[in-house]
Amino acid sequence: MSIQEIKANFHHLIDEMENEELLKKVYRLLKDYPKENASNDFWDSLSDRQQREIDAALAASEHE
Repeated sequence: MSIQEIKANFHHLIDEMENEELLKKVYRLLKDYPKENASNDFWDSLSDRQQREIDAALAASEHE
């Protein structure tokens, strides 16, 4: 998948999302992510707890 496809899919997911808490978490995550690490995978920089919280929020949003 190209970066353009990933961005388009990401935009689509956000547009369809109704879970406000998940949107806030994703927003804070992206907003606070240091620009100098943009070439690294941000997921790997998250703690296990943060990853579990995001996974749980994503799962919850899929069931709305």
